[in-house]
Amino acid sequence: MKNAGAGRRILAFGFDYLLILLYGIGVVGSVAVLFREPFTSLFTHSPLVAQASGFVVITLPVFLYFSISEGSRHQGTWGKRRLRLLVTDNTGEKLTLGKALLRSGLKFLPWELAHFFIWHAALPSSLPSGVVVAGLVGANLLLVIYVAFPFFEKNSRNVYDLRVSTFVYTKG
Repeated sequence: MKNAGAGRRILAFGFDYLLILLYGIGVVGSVAVLFREPFTSLFTHSPLVAQASGFVVITLPVFLYFSISEGSRHQGTWGKRRLRLLVTDNTGEKLTLGKALLRSGLKFLPWELAHFFIWHAALPSSLPSGVVVAGLVGANLLLVIYVAFPFFEKNSRNVYDLRVSTFVYTKG
């Protein structure tokens, strides 16, 4: 098997992001319209309640989609399957669910950190503004590292792939 290049991995994520957008617009949008008052109140008073609500409504389903898909017999998300990419462990085998969960947790860490600090910037918070700004800068720097790293790593692996000992290959 040949290592998947960084460009193909990003394109696969782009396909998956289309599903995330459809979920966000269709499911979350519908719930927000149908249950406007209680839904809105979750995101207007407390940064911690907003963060937890956003996590349950958006991040958790996305995290589970990636974890379950990459740990399944298909060894990849819909986007990866479209581009014939497989996620494996360091022996070339299918990921265990635990390894898939850890990989996804590390993959979405910058996203979740950004959400945490955005809510503290948008709503009254006990966090000092300097901490919020530093957190947002840190989350964005981590995102830049995640995007750039596979272009410079010899096997196009990402930081989280190295940490969890996973590979993304082109099938066939």
